[in-house]
Amino acid sequence: MSERINTPEERDKHAELMVRFLDLARHIEPLAGKKVEEVLGDEESRRELLGSLSESEFLELANGINGILRDKEKNEWTIDGGKVMLRGLTGEHTPPRQEDKEKLLKKAFEGAKIMNGEGRTLEDIALLLSASINEVHPYADANGRTSRLIHTLLTKGYSEETKAEIKNILGEYGSDIIDINPSLVVKEIENLICAEIGLNDPKKNPNRITNVMYMGRLDKTKFRPDVPEQLKEDFFNAFRHDSTYMNLTMYLYVSEHPEIEKYIKAFPTHASVMLEKILPDLGTDDLTRIMETYWGLKKRYAEFIIDAITHPEKPEYVLRQQEGKDNITLLDCFKARIKQRQQEASSQ
Repeated sequence: MSERINTPEERDKHAELMVRFLDLARHIEPLAGKKVEEVLGDEESRRELLGSLSESEFLELANGINGILRDKEKNEWTIDGGKVMLRGLTGEHTPPRQEDKEKLLKKAFEGAKIMNGEGRTLEDIALLLSASINEVHPYADANGRTSRLIHTLLTKGYSEETKAEIKNILGEYGSDIIDINPSLVVKEIENLICAEIGLNDPKKNPNRITNVMYMGRLDKTKFRPDVPEQLKEDFFNAFRHDSTYMNLTMYLYVSEHPEIEKYIKAFPTHASVMLEKILPDLGTDDLTRIMETYWGLKKRYAEFIIDAITHPEKPEYVLRQQEGKDNITLLDCFKARIKQRQQEASSQ
């Protein structure tokens, strides 16, 4: 699932609650006891905040924002999005697993501090943090609103002039105003992963394995008796909801298998992993390794998003354009698509 759909009344109530909190808060430890308006009043003070915060303090602030937007008790302000499923522009998308979420958010803020030290724009820094929250999806609810608020506070600050805008971006149509959606560059990120694992490299993938095939019902497969039910369920769920990354996972597993020819079927232009042939041979250790590889790819996806925004000048993040057009960084491509989506939303 993605962010739970609240009623317009609930969203408005939580937006009002957040503004009241920002007005009255005096004892936010990461802000050194200063008023929010003072800390976020101008660009210089916002940059000072970015420079002074630690990764853990940023996470504390993000957890607090999310907790308030969900009207949760303070002791419940924490990462709790272990079972969320996203539905984006390209269908269902599984974010990283629970135990990787905190590390990834800290990595994103580490990138934000690097960008701040280099004098990069607050718009780019805010885009990094907002995109990372949306991709990592650390919370069971209100990830989008949390990301939009952090983006707005960093780019426009907090004052009497910005309060109305904050309420709007936290309201029912907030994502029409700004939506830093990583699915806008999903194909480009997936291409980076495919290149890294050598999917299209004849030396690394001489059999030209491209996908997984299964001729029967996946849930009727007979596993070895030592395989725990939970592990089987995790495997099935990954295939049902995230077949692209399970295809890549099985390619990596089979490519290293000494009996690879036993498990693939060759076609004139490619080869497929035959799932009904390999699953009965997999034990607990094998399936555990497969799932670890799968989650490693999901984590790598998020890391690519973070690094491509933090270091857009790296050659691997420069996209080749059609003849006659200048090449463009993945970051600039992302920003252009965000702008296009906003224009489309405002014209409807």
